[in-house]
Amino acid sequence: MNRLAIVLDGLMLLYLAAATVAGVQSSAADGHEWLANVLGVLLALCVLAVLAAPFYVSLVVLVAQSERHLRLAAWLHRVLLTLMVMLTVFSLLARDTVEVSVPLFVLVAAVCIVNLVALSRRRTHFETFHLFEH
Repeated sequence: MNRLAIVLDGLMLLYLAAATVAGVQSSAADGHEWLANVLGVLLALCVLAVLAAPFYVSLVVLVAQSERHLRLAAWLHRVLLTLMVMLTVFSLLARDTVEVSVPLFVLVAAVCIVNLVALSRRRTHFETFHLFEH
Protein backbone atom coordinates (compact mmCIF):
# COMPACT_ATOMS: atom_id res chain seq x y z
CA MET A 1 0.00 0.00 0.00
CA ASN A 2 2.90 2.37 0.74
CA ARG A 3 4.37 1.95 -2.73
CA LEU A 4 0.99 2.56 -4.36
CA ALA A 5 0.53 5.70 -2.27
CA ILE A 6 4.04 6.91 -3.19
CA VAL A 7 3.39 6.37 -6.90
CA LEU A 8 -0.02 8.06 -6.72
CA ASP A 9 1.43 11.01 -4.80
CA GLY A 10 4.14 11.47 -7.40
CA LEU A 11 1.63 11.23 -10.24
CA MET A 12 -0.72 13.71 -8.59
CA LEU A 13 2.13 16.21 -8.10
CA LEU A 14 3.16 15.81 -11.75
CA TYR A 15 -0.45 16.19 -12.88
CA LEU A 16 -0.99 19.33 -10.81
CA ALA A 17 2.27 20.85 -12.07
CA ALA A 18 1.40 20.04 -15.70
CA ALA A 19 -2.12 21.43 -15.30
CA THR A 20 -0.71 24.63 -13.82
CA VAL A 21 1.83 25.03 -16.63
CA ALA A 22 -0.86 24.40 -19.25
CA GLY A 23 -3.18 26.89 -17.55
CA VAL A 24 -0.48 29.56 -17.36
CA GLN A 25 0.45 29.07 -21.03
CA SER A 26 -3.16 29.26 -22.15
CA SER A 27 -3.62 32.63 -20.47
CA ALA A 28 -1.32 34.66 -22.68
CA ALA A 29 -1.26 38.34 -21.76
CA ASP A 30 -3.11 40.79 -24.05
CA GLY A 31 -2.31 44.42 -23.21
CA HIS A 32 -5.19 45.57 -20.98
CA GLU A 33 -5.87 42.04 -19.70
CA TRP A 34 -2.32 41.71 -18.39
CA LEU A 35 -3.17 42.51 -14.74
CA ALA A 36 -6.11 40.10 -14.75
CA ASN A 37 -3.90 37.37 -16.20
CA VAL A 38 -1.18 37.97 -13.60
CA LEU A 39 -3.74 37.83 -10.79
CA GLY A 40 -5.24 34.69 -12.32
CA VAL A 41 -1.82 33.03 -12.46
CA LEU A 42 -1.11 33.98 -8.84
CA LEU A 43 -4.49 32.58 -7.79
CA ALA A 44 -3.80 29.39 -9.76
CA LEU A 45 -0.42 29.01 -8.05
CA CYS A 46 -2.04 29.44 -4.63
CA VAL A 47 -4.67 26.82 -5.47
CA LEU A 48 -1.91 24.52 -6.74
CA ALA A 49 -0.04 24.92 -3.47
CA VAL A 50 -3.16 24.09 -1.46
CA LEU A 51 -3.94 21.02 -3.57
CA ALA A 52 -0.34 19.82 -3.78
CA ALA A 53 0.48 20.22 -0.08
CA PRO A 54 -1.18 16.99 1.13
CA PHE A 55 0.45 14.93 -1.61
CA TYR A 56 3.88 16.46 -1.05
CA VAL A 57 3.80 16.04 2.74
CA SER A 58 2.57 12.44 2.55
CA LEU A 59 5.20 11.69 -0.10
CA VAL A 60 7.87 13.00 2.29
CA VAL A 61 6.44 10.95 5.16
CA LEU A 62 6.21 7.73 3.15
CA VAL A 63 9.52 7.99 1.30
CA ALA A 64 11.68 9.35 4.10
CA GLN A 65 9.72 7.38 6.72
CA SER A 66 9.48 10.58 8.73
CA GLU A 67 7.33 10.48 11.81
CA ARG A 68 7.51 14.25 12.22
CA HIS A 69 5.02 15.19 9.50
CA LEU A 70 2.73 12.17 9.80
CA ARG A 71 -0.09 13.96 11.63
CA LEU A 72 0.13 16.94 9.29
CA ALA A 73 -0.11 14.72 6.22
CA ALA A 74 -3.09 12.82 7.61
CA TRP A 75 -4.85 16.06 8.57
CA LEU A 76 -4.21 17.62 5.14
CA HIS A 77 -5.59 14.54 3.38
CA ARG A 78 -8.70 14.54 5.57
CA VAL A 79 -9.32 18.20 4.73
CA LEU A 80 -8.76 17.59 1.01
CA LEU A 81 -10.97 14.49 1.07
CA THR A 82 -13.76 16.46 2.74
CA LEU A 83 -13.37 19.23 0.17
CA MET A 84 -13.48 16.76 -2.74
CA VAL A 85 -16.60 15.04 -1.38
CA MET A 86 -18.33 18.42 -0.98
CA LEU A 87 -17.30 19.52 -4.49
CA THR A 88 -18.52 16.22 -5.94
CA VAL A 89 -21.91 16.63 -4.27
CA PHE A 90 -22.18 20.25 -5.45
CA SER A 91 -21.19 19.26 -9.00
CA LEU A 92 -23.76 16.49 -9.06
CA LEU A 93 -26.44 18.85 -7.77
CA ALA A 94 -25.51 21.63 -10.21
CA ARG A 95 -25.29 19.24 -13.20
CA ASP A 96 -23.28 21.84 -15.11
CA THR A 97 -19.86 20.27 -15.52
CA VAL A 98 -20.49 16.75 -14.27
CA GLU A 99 -18.55 15.14 -17.13
CA VAL A 100 -15.32 16.97 -16.27
CA SER A 101 -15.39 17.81 -12.59
CA VAL A 102 -16.89 14.74 -10.92
CA PRO A 103 -14.34 12.23 -12.24
CA LEU A 104 -11.49 14.56 -11.22
CA PHE A 105 -12.94 15.09 -7.73
CA VAL A 106 -13.50 11.35 -7.30
CA LEU A 107 -9.93 10.63 -8.48
CA VAL A 108 -8.45 13.07 -5.97
CA ALA A 109 -10.68 11.62 -3.23
CA ALA A 110 -9.57 8.08 -4.09
CA VAL A 111 -5.90 9.08 -3.94
CA CYS A 112 -6.56 10.74 -0.57
CA ILE A 113 -8.14 7.53 0.74
CA VAL A 114 -5.15 5.46 -0.43
CA ASN A 115 -2.83 7.93 1.29
CA LEU A 116 -4.85 7.90 4.51
CA VAL A 117 -4.67 4.09 4.62
CA ALA A 118 -0.92 4.14 3.95
CA LEU A 119 -0.38 6.85 6.54
CA SER A 120 -2.41 4.98 9.15
CA ARG A 121 -0.30 1.89 8.50
CA ARG A 122 2.83 4.02 8.82
CA ARG A 123 1.52 5.45 12.12
CA THR A 124 0.88 1.93 13.41
CA HIS A 125 4.41 0.98 12.40
CA PHE A 126 5.88 3.97 14.25
CA GLU A 127 3.77 3.31 17.36
CA THR A 128 4.80 -0.36 17.37
CA PHE A 129 8.45 0.57 16.91
CA HIS A 130 8.30 3.05 19.82
CA LEU A 131 6.50 0.50 21.98
CA PHE A 132 9.36 -1.97 21.56
CA GLU A 133 11.97 0.77 21.85
CA HIS A 134 11.12 1.61 25.47
